[in-house]
Amino acid sequence: MSSYLKFQLSGQFYAISVAVVEEILLLPELITIPDAPADVLGLLDYRGKTLPVIHLAKRLGIAQPQCQVTDSLLVINWQGNKLGVVVNQAEDIITTSEDQIDTIPAEIQPPISLFLAGVCRLEDGILPLINPDHIVRAPEEVMALAQFSAAEIEASRLGDFYEKYVADATANDRAKFYERRLAIAQVEQEQQSGESLPFVLVNIGQETIGLPLKQIREFINFVHPTPIPFAPNYVVGDVTLRGEILTLVDISAILGLSAPPIAKSQAVVTEVKQQKIGILIDQVEDVVNINTLSVSQTFADKSGVMGSALLMDKLVQLVEPRQVLAEYL
Repeated sequence: MSSYLKFQLSGQFYAISVAVVEEILLLPELITIPDAPADVLGLLDYRGKTLPVIHLAKRLGIAQPQCQVTDSLLVINWQGNKLGVVVNQAEDIITTSEDQIDTIPAEIQPPISLFLAGVCRLEDGILPLINPDHIVRAPEEVMALAQFSAAEIEASRLGDFYEKYVADATANDRAKFYERRLAIAQVEQEQQSGESLPFVLVNIGQETIGLPLKQIREFINFVHPTPIPFAPNYVVGDVTLRGEILTLVDISAILGLSAPPIAKSQAVVTEVKQQKIGILIDQVEDVVNINTLSVSQTFADKSGVMGSALLMDKLVQLVEPRQVLAEYL
């Protein structure tokens, strides 16, 4: 089985192997470089090191690089070097078997076909797979930019980023780009004293979700929940837990997950508005410590979703169950 990060670019979906993706960020303000290779938007002070950043749409010949405040920045490890790749939106992780990977079909024409490692066959169509070895047009020139000191040139080049790539940015957009750049530059120092919190990783359907351990009371197995008449479809029923009534909830639909729990015999217990609630899961996978400063804001537009973290080749949504369920119960 192989895992791929699915993302959106100029209205189309593509994917790239999770094995080369180190981090997913929201696009920050960049420092532009005169006479840089055409695909290169600029440089970023990435935790004390200079990161060259390219726009994938420009590289694929789809469009001229224009940026939005909602764009994602994929930090990839390319042939031992780090590179930033701008896409419109990181979506989710798909896991597929080798027999679902096909050669590039004839309907995908150059130049895009030249950058693909193949396609993945899905129920709703095919998903082109980007070959990371073909992302960089001029490898030596691009990676030479990593030798620049971003701190030495940023004062004179930040304005060019907006003029060239985000001409319609509002004052609020500019503030977001600026704050993201500062946060990324400072995160290495902050992580030394930043807050590291334990999360429980649980499987729900085909997805892995991280739940703050402090919000979990216990893990239980159950059988034959009692249906509740006229209850919403996300309420599965009630079970008795040590003499108390525990309501079981399926949050897969609330979070927009690809599939509901399969087993429906395990749950994690939390408390919402002084009421104990069991959240259906398939299984508990692990307990891990995650530094909150390293959490990406991917998926954070959903209520109760803190963001995401890339853990063991998985893009994991970090969810606060109390906040997710508060408006439903």
